[in-house]
Amino acid sequence: MGSPVHRVSLGDTWSRQMHPDIESERYMQSFDVERLTNILDGGAQNTALRRKVESIIHSYPEFSCKDNYFMTQNERYKAAMQRAFHIRLIARRLGWLEDGRELGYAYRALSGDVALNIHRVFVRALRSLGSEEQIAKWDPLCKNIQIIATYAQTELGHGTYLQGLETEATY
Repeated sequence: MGSPVHRVSLGDTWSRQMHPDIESERYMQSFDVERLTNILDGGAQNTALRRKVESIIHSYPEFSCKDNYFMTQNERYKAAMQRAFHIRLIARRLGWLEDGRELGYAYRALSGDVALNIHRVFVRALRSLGSEEQIAKWDPLCKNIQIIATYAQTELGHGTYLQGLETEATY
């Protein structure tokens, strides 16, 4: 017997309907959902802040990820870079700190689809492991996106060629 749905188009609404059994189970939870949310967020104040940041992020069309499935890899990277720069503009305008909760919530709201994640790892490593001289030189450049940190990896000892994985490199 065939499926009752033969064709799905963008205008179809059947997929947005919830099965009655699922809907009734969701209303029969044995715990306070808001209380659990507050616990997971680290307190009611953090929940309120997270929701506010998510509301801000979702109000900007620049952060929409709806077309990602139809983009090439290069288009996705370009869109992710645009989101990364746009989020920094918003953060500056709203006074969000680089290491503050707001920026963390904003990145989380975008599900990590921001192209500067490795850059952020580098900045944290620089600030915790760098000498005062290195931090003084590189941190302002990183903060203002005058440089974008990344990394390179050879296939010699890493990557997908597991059969030929090397354990020693000789120069």
